[in-house]
Amino acid sequence: MSRYRKIEMRMWADEKFCSLSKLKPSGQALWIFLLVGPFTGIIPGLFKAGRASMAEDLGWSLEAFDEAFAEAFDKGLVKADFEARLVWVPNAIKYNPPESPNVAVSWHNSIEFLPNCALKIEALEAIRKNMESLGASFLSSFEGNKPSPKPSPKPSPKPSPKTTPHPLPNQITDNREQIKIKPNPPTPLVASLPEWVPKDEWDEFLAIRKSLKVKNTDRAINLLLSKLDEFRTQGHDPKAVINQSIMNSWKGLFPIKQNSEAKHELKSFDEQRNEKNRAFFNHDSLSQPDLVTIDSSATRID
Repeated sequence: MSRYRKIEMRMWADEKFCSLSKLKPSGQALWIFLLVGPFTGIIPGLFKAGRASMAEDLGWSLEAFDEAFAEAFDKGLVKADFEARLVWVPNAIKYNPPESPNVAVSWHNSIEFLPNCALKIEALEAIRKNMESLGASFLSSFEGNKPSPKPSPKPSPKPSPKTTPHPLPNQITDNREQIKIKPNPPTPLVASLPEWVPKDEWDEFLAIRKSLKVKNTDRAINLLLSKLDEFRTQGHDPKAVINQSIMNSWKGLFPIKQNSEAKHELKSFDEQRNEKNRAFFNHDSLSQPDLVTIDSSATRID
């Protein structure tokens, strides 16, 4: 008996199916909906959808949807960024691997239609590891390289000796040419830069990393963006975080360091002189009258 069953996606729009009683709010019903529902896309388990739209399609209230979703979320079955409207079922790729490298190419082509967020970066990295376990051809295809065509098993027919004249010894040439298929340059597996990341500062930060002989690999950039998003959720300004690393020539990104010491204002020359005079006249061993007393008995000499 086969372990899997195929479901026709047109079922969700079928008149007879729609006339049946609706799925009641529950964790199991939502789980089936997330796996084979009408919002699912070409990449298994990774699709764009919002809470309200899915609740409306199921015929549930938003509160009932949130309660059912919390069940699946608490057990680690599903993750979502409802602000960006992206849903990810991590184990879906495990049970729905691509049937061929060409399918992995189609998955790569659909990445740009998914909203950019930290969850997208996390999901793509997990899918990339799954492609790597399937083989180099699947990983290369998922990264944007088209698989090389298979050579034809049948050789070209030999020309008839009756129609082909015998060449002279100095005219013998070999017309067979090896066709070299140059693969397309791999498309980086880095999601498009989120809108909240300042591009100029980000490019300058990557340039500094390069000058420090640090490789800006796809994985490194994904991890840096994920860390920057984490700081953003903690209340740090992404631009300030990047500028801090630029100013200190750091290879990584770190939260903003707050300076607890108050900044002293520079005092003018006159203010400094007046302070010294006040300190001099207020000294315990001296008194102002002793300094200004004049001997009245002194005789003027012309």
